[in-house]
Amino acid sequence: MSPQPASLAAPSALPSAEMPLWTEIGSGDGPTILLTGGVHGDEYEAQVVLRQLAARIDPARLNGRLRIVPIVNHPAACAGLRVATEDGKNMNRVFPGQPDGTLTERIADWLVTRMFPGADLLIDVHAGGRDVAVVPMVFGFSSAGCRIGPEALRPILHGWGYRFVQHMDCVPGTICHAALQDGLASVEVEGGGGALRSDALEVMTGGILNGLVACGVMAGTVPAFDGIEFDVPECAQIHAPARGVVEHVVPLGARVDAGQTIALLHVLNGPAGPPRPIAAPAGGIVLRQSQSAWLGQGRQIGNIGIPR
Repeated sequence: MSPQPASLAAPSALPSAEMPLWTEIGSGDGPTILLTGGVHGDEYEAQVVLRQLAARIDPARLNGRLRIVPIVNHPAACAGLRVATEDGKNMNRVFPGQPDGTLTERIADWLVTRMFPGADLLIDVHAGGRDVAVVPMVFGFSSAGCRIGPEALRPILHGWGYRFVQHMDCVPGTICHAALQDGLASVEVEGGGGALRSDALEVMTGGILNGLVACGVMAGTVPAFDGIEFDVPECAQIHAPARGVVEHVVPLGARVDAGQTIALLHVLNGPAGPPRPIAAPAGGIVLRQSQSAWLGQGRQIGNIGIPR
């Protein structure tokens, strides 16, 4: 008889109201894949998708194991917030955490010490949250010391079936950086933000299933890569030069030229006047856009991916 999916279970290391729920399904000699969502509590796409996948994937289809933590930052998610109110810390800047630290640090430590061991690949799934809308994209991190090295990780990223693959340095304090320090390669998934949209959930679900096929834990056909690899240097980040209301004039995912107006900033204090044009700092793809119309000075309006 094929093993059955386990129910979502809670660890005993944390008080019950703070527990991430997790499950492990599958068997065989294939890889063990750790999937995480909800590191930021207001990024709900991953939380919904990973809970559904935990319930629907037939263990008989797996050659290996899936270890799924749909909502890592459970206190923040239950409050509808990006961070937990108990300490206000950004979980994706406190990894690997502290066993005797604040709530956010303790959850991070539990994930690293209990979920990382034995895993071959981390798939950490994000979204834009309340503040930012993001095109569906993936980026990955590996080194020669990882069980899945850089050359093996590249076809996994391509196999996602997404149009966009970003290249970037791994940021200290993130779950992916902690994984890299632990010899665990990772794929970070982005896409969506603001409202929960059925089409975004379908894209995220399809990408994860493609990724599981590409890394060998599930049988199937990997789609041919027909996407764009790009960088997002600091010069491609776009911030509000003053406090005001932002009007986006190009859609998310659009190709733009350097100097092209991509947004208008309406400054509402002082004498009335025309909006200030916000120009693309470089030619490329609009990857992120602010969701809130009102932005304070210095807040992110968006960013541009520059194709390689």
